[in-house]
Order: sequence, then C-alpha cells, then structure tokens
Amino acid sequence: MGDNTLVLQMLEKIILDQMSQNPPLDNVCAMLRTLITLDSKTTIISQRAFISLGNILPRYLIDVVQCIVEDDKKTTVSISSSSCRYYLIPCFVLFDKSHELLNLVLNTLGSWITESSLLHVTGDLTHYATDISSMVDAVVFLLQLMHIDDKICQIISSFKAEIDYIMEGIRLLQSSEEISMTIEEKHKVHKVQCAHGRLHNVTNTLHSEMQSV
Repeated sequence: MGDNTLVLQMLEKIILDQMSQNPPLDNVCAMLRTLITLDSKTTIISQRAFISLGNILPRYLIDVVQCIVEDDKKTTVSISSSSCRYYLIPCFVLFDKSHELLNLVLNTLGSWITESSLLHVTGDLTHYATDISSMVDAVVFLLQLMHIDDKICQIISSFKAEIDYIMEGIRLLQSSEEISMTIEEKHKVHKVQCAHGRLHNVTNTLHSEMQSV
C-alpha cells in the first residue's frame, strides 16, 4: 500500500473515531495493533492520537482486565497467559513509545477511583462507580500485570506520584464505608481492602527496585 507513515496519516482519524464508539474489545484490540504496526517511529503517532487514546485506553484496559479476571476466576496473575498478552501487549507497546500516554492513563484511573469514592459518600454513583470494588480490583490487577512485565515495570517505577494517587483514592474509599453494611457490602469492602494490600506490595517492590538502581 506504500509508506507506513502515509498510510497511518490516512487511517489514523478513522481508526480513532471507530475506537471512540466503544466497539467490542476484539475490535479495539485489532485497531490498536494496526496503529502500532503502522507507527514505525520511536514516538507515538500524533497529538490527536495521544488525546484520543488517553480517553480510550483506560476504559479498554479495565474492561479487558475484568474479562480476564472473570475467565481465570482470579486463580493467577500472569502476563504470560495468551489472552492477557493478546489484549494488553498493544497497550504496553504504546506506553513504551509514549511515557506521557502512560502518565495520562494512570492519572485517569486514579481520578476515577477518587471521584467514585467521593460520590460513594454522597450516594451519587456514576457509570464508573456502579461497582467501585470491581473497578478498584481491576485497576490494581492491571498494575500488577504491568509490574511483572519487565519493560513496563522499568517505566512505571518513575510514576510513584501517579500510583500513590491511586492508593490515596482507595484509602479514601475505605474510610468512606458505613459501619452498618449488608453481607454483600461487606464483601465489597473486603475486596477493596485486599486490592489495597496488593497495590501496597507492588509499590513497596517498585520503591525497593528504584533504590537499588
């Protein structure tokens, strides 16, 4: 078809527009793979793509992780599983190309948790807060997957502030829980507490690795 850069310029807007329509995960994954295949440069495509992907990737990543957790019944956390690698590796390639994109995604995830925690206090839950515990669990699971990928682990080690922001949102959620709760609500609280503990272990490991460098 010609030079990859020229083809990318022709298809970029079409692909981004299609991804913004919230298509099935398989379709989004295929389009992400198309972008990274056409983008042969060191840096990530255009500023337009950066802004669009910053909106698209957080929801895509959460949806993917929740599907993986459901399929694996939470028995493993492994980037080596074929389903996990297939859906997440395109995002990891993009993050390797653009650390700014990773920064935007982490901040967006942190904002979702913090905003959902505040809305939980008032009882005004949004689309992203219909099940806060599941979202928190998915975000922490995603960070664990990033941590066990060698290349991405090296990158996120420099994003201490962003990960601390996510942890602070989880702590805020924990502190907002009511004393009187149903069994289902108590299960969700326990889920959040476990997620916070897992993320604490990840951050401790990252900090130790940074100090040893």
